Amino acid sequence: MNKILLIMTLFFSQHAFSQQSKTPTTTLESPVDCPLGMCPMAYINLDAMNFHKPRTNCTEGFGICIRISWGITCTSCFGRSGVSASNVKMWCVTKENAAELHIPLEIKNQKGFEKVNFSSFEIEENSMSFQYPSGKVRYAKGGVYGTTIKDNEYVVTLSLN
Repeated sequence: MNKILLIMTLFFSQHAFSQQSKTPTTTLESPVDCPLGMCPMAYINLDAMNFHKPRTNCTEGFGICIRISWGITCTSCFGRSGVSASNVKMWCVTKENAAELHIPLEIKNQKGFEKVNFSSFEIEENSMSFQYPSGKVRYAKGGVYGTTIKDNEYVVTLSLN
């Protein structure tokens, strides 16, 4: 169940963070100068998710509390997906009108995915955005997308608005 929540949080974290801070967040500022062979990578961590009120420091009451941390780090320019404990690492490549997501095959062996059909991938309209080096922001079109297997990853090519 935690794996499902982590993946859902990755897709909806931008929306949740903007609701919590009351200001829209569509870009990560602070371009990072990385050494040769290294590329900047944004990361998002789900630090807490429970059913307590945020105003009680997520310790009591009945509500929903989501705490997310994010940042930018340097990593190898050649992405690699994987599953480690309760973390799922995925990466993507943006093209002119598409974004290619790379999700680890190991996800199918995680609790909560036993009966999932991995031949298709569904995403809500505009729930994921991609910023290009030019500064232009493109959003994923909602719908059901086919998946392919390449090496040890599921590959999903999302159309962008």
